[in-house]
Amino acid sequence: MYSSRSGKSIRFVRAVINFIIALLLFSTASAYGESPLLRLAVISERASSPGATLAEMTDFHRRLGQHLAAAGISLAPLLVVDSIDQLKGLVRRHEVDAFFESMFATLDVSHLDDAWQPQLLMWRQGQRNYHSVFFVRNDSTITSLDDLSGKTVVFESARSTSAFHLPRLMLEQKGYQVLPDGQISRLPSRYVNYRFAESEINQAYWVDRQRADVGAFNDGDWQRLPESLREHLRIIGHTSPVPRWLFSLDTRLPAEMQAAVNRSLLQLMKNEDDRKSLQEASGVTQIEPLTAADRNNLAQWMEALHGQ
Repeated sequence: MYSSRSGKSIRFVRAVINFIIALLLFSTASAYGESPLLRLAVISERASSPGATLAEMTDFHRRLGQHLAAAGISLAPLLVVDSIDQLKGLVRRHEVDAFFESMFATLDVSHLDDAWQPQLLMWRQGQRNYHSVFFVRNDSTITSLDDLSGKTVVFESARSTSAFHLPRLMLEQKGYQVLPDGQISRLPSRYVNYRFAESEINQAYWVDRQRADVGAFNDGDWQRLPESLREHLRIIGHTSPVPRWLFSLDTRLPAEMQAAVNRSLLQLMKNEDDRKSLQEASGVTQIEPLTAADRNNLAQWMEALHGQ
């Protein structure tokens, strides 16, 4: 049985560990003289070519470094990883201080280590928040998400928030087992198969051409479909909204350093060349502080994903 004494012991151990890590962070900064070091990471959206991601981020990284230098902070070379698992490895080894990522990756890291917390919300492709939509052919007999047992859903890729993780979670919440197509030995009573099409436009074409029964991606992707294709399809359901992108950091960093890093990112929005560089690097068009409503939304998603 879980006792209050054991709970206090766990909290004490966590506090000691966090104190030790804070000392290590301080000593790392001290090794660079009076200028503390910020180690920033991103997950490459093209797993096969992280070098391309690094090249795209170079100018933005340089400009952010200039703002941080004005605040007395050095920016380490950008860390580009291929997956959330690699990012979590950096977090476990305390080899990173901050990162940009989707809500799912952000909450995964916060669940792993609750000292990591989102700080800023980042608009991408003109969206502050987004949600996933489920769509079918106009002539489909499917009218709602309750009609999907035994059907095939086409997602974009295993890396996508809005075109995989978010709709998959909603289907699971509705009681479906969501299973890879062709890898089923014993069928459960309520299930859907899924396949990956590797792009949003392919998802729409697969549904239109009856290679899959249902597709799911974000509402912005739906609006960007060619009208000649979209008119053959209809929406049958959608998820709750999530923040488009988030900036997170390790809150064991000194408070003044955390504040300076957040200010530096917000200052990028005040200069046209800085904004253009950021948009070209990552599609980010605006950065702003998280609101109380945003934080409440993230807490609800944390509960849905990890039960806390």
